[in-house]
Amino acid sequence: MDWPCIEFTKTVGWRPRDRSDDELVSYAALVGWVARAGLLDDAAAARLTGRAEREPAEAARVLEQARALRGAIYRLLLGVAEGQPPAADDLDTLSAHASAALAARRLRPTPEGGYAWEWPADTTPLERVLWPIAESAASLLTSPLVHRVRRCADDECGWLFVDESRNRSRRWCSMEGCGTRAKVMRYRQRQRM
Repeated sequence: MDWPCIEFTKTVGWRPRDRSDDELVSYAALVGWVARAGLLDDAAAARLTGRAEREPAEAARVLEQARALRGAIYRLLLGVAEGQPPAADDLDTLSAHASAALAARRLRPTPEGGYAWEWPADTTPLERVLWPIAESAASLLTSPLVHRVRRCADDECGWLFVDESRNRSRRWCSMEGCGTRAKVMRYRQRQRM
């Protein structure tokens, strides 16, 4: 299972570099990321983007909140992975966003005859874009899977993942990137001997 909160932390590079590689360069970019992640439908994305264009100062404030939330989630999950206690500020940041997300949810009937929680389609506070991310982080932190959060073993990476392997031995955020790079480096070292 992909955790949107972990994927959200990957919208900025954690490698030491001279330049920033933050994907969240604008509120529209934030909405685009959330929509591509499947956390926001096209109609809601269009409503939020339109409102942001009418309220640029508010959109800029929410963008800063998004960056703060991303950092808080990363530090909380990294602390779990490294066995460190959470910072109160990080917990407060996540709690505030998760509480707002929960407070805005409404029970609605489903076509199958049951009920489901959802955010009303006409809900357009600009913070709406952060709700599914905060909800994902709160769900992960309160789930038994929280003890499987790991930091990539590649010292140049820093990204997080949930190790859902059967024997809990996964070391890399992705085998295609960091895992392959590590294997190539080990192979080259063996060839030099």
